[in-house]
Amino acid sequence: MSSVKELKVRLVGVETIQKITRAMKMVSAARLRTLQRVINQVVVGMKIFPSFFQGDAKLSNEKTRFLLPISSERGLCGSVNTSINKSIMYSLNDLHQRSVDTEVFIIGQKSRDFFLRNCGNSIIRQIDQMSPNNVNFVTASLSVEELLYNKFDQVSIFFNLCESVVSQRVYSFHVKSFSLAQKDFPQVLANELDDATEDINALYSDLYQFGLVFLFIYVLIQSKTAEQASRVSAMENATKNAGEIIQTLRLVYNKARQSAITRELIEIISCANALTGSSRRE
Repeated sequence: MSSVKELKVRLVGVETIQKITRAMKMVSAARLRTLQRVINQVVVGMKIFPSFFQGDAKLSNEKTRFLLPISSERGLCGSVNTSINKSIMYSLNDLHQRSVDTEVFIIGQKSRDFFLRNCGNSIIRQIDQMSPNNVNFVTASLSVEELLYNKFDQVSIFFNLCESVVSQRVYSFHVKSFSLAQKDFPQVLANELDDATEDINALYSDLYQFGLVFLFIYVLIQSKTAEQASRVSAMENATKNAGEIIQTLRLVYNKARQSAITRELIEIISCANALTGSSRRE
């Protein structure tokens, strides 16, 4: 059995961890409430996202696909990053079987570390300007510009969707390339815009880029919301588990302390009896 001093040190350590997890839960809960207010506004904008931009997981005659996982920069947020990485690995295997050239564009440190360990540098690029912790129109525009420098048939964005504090699931959004989306641009809009502008293709391009920028903002906020919700749940569970460990350690500590006190009393009494007996013999 551990000594009383060792048990005391362990008990203090677990109590400190419980204070940290409780504080992290409170901080994440406050951030979650702020993000929920923001996301209610962003969801309204996504309802008008052009449907003719959307692709398909099984797009026919596809040659090049970009996979874009969105993970967090830090851990301690449950299984949200693991779920994203598993979904990307499944898609990679499926696309390789279909002989589709695939590249992975990383947003978030956790996915970057995972794919560098498991896939090497050959299929990985990182969008440096974008992070779930830095969401604004400027960084989203720079990320879209960097993405559009490359040729692809479709981009598949994988992110976590926050359904509730205790439920987050991986969601994928497929976006066709500009050349494919342009073919599906509603003809009725093209007829109306003929009189308004001379360069229809430039207008299509601006609309496509703006749609991608707004989509990036939407999925990053959703991902950040899911991260904070998962961290609230994870830290709550960690706090409860720490509490159970503290109760167990306190029982063991109290028993060890009482045993030590009893042992010392027995030794004191034995010594006193020995001294008393020695005095009587003299």
